[in-house]
Amino acid sequence: PRVTTVKLKLNCAGGFWSEDVCNEFTHGLRIVAVHLFAGGKWIGKNVLDYKQVLQRRRFQMRAIFHLMDHWNHIDHDFGEESPSSVYVGDFNTPKASDLLEVLGAANDYDVNLWCPMLKGYCKTLASVSLPHDLKSHPKGHLDHIVMDLRLPSPSLPMANTKVMKQPSLLDKHGRKKYPGCKSVQDCQSDHNPMLVQLRMGTK
Repeated sequence: PRVTTVKLKLNCAGGFWSEDVCNEFTHGLRIVAVHLFAGGKWIGKNVLDYKQVLQRRRFQMRAIFHLMDHWNHIDHDFGEESPSSVYVGDFNTPKASDLLEVLGAANDYDVNLWCPMLKGYCKTLASVSLPHDLKSHPKGHLDHIVMDLRLPSPSLPMANTKVMKQPSLLDKHGRKKYPGCKSVQDCQSDHNPMLVQLRMGTK
């Protein structure tokens, strides 16, 4: 699949990152943009049911996990350790059970995914609910950040996740702040942006 990804190495020599962060992410980060099948119109046309749509999302995610596994093997062939992978974007999974199902293919690649939103491993989705205040879309928790942590120590990051409201298109007097916008749909996404803050600390 054609997946938008980038492998980043931290510029630790420049002093932009703490020593703890540099030590834990010494092999870098691979950022993976995710946008899984929505399927709403296919359900509306009675072409697919919800279970079939969910299966398509799981298959897409399996292909992404396979590609990351392949690139990790290429890294090893060049004598490099695998970076931590960050899967971020629109998973189209409004419920915890949906996200758990879509991420299930990671088990086939021995990947134990970590969910900053839960401040723990994603497998806990089997017994917990997604935080109500972190809905990024009117339909639910569609957007997620999921990590395959490849850290040299058993430490896990401290995570803080929040969904940010988009600015109003009108000022306090009800006038348009952005005259070029004919409507909210023209200038704003129907998904609110999500921010995840990670901190590494030495115990």
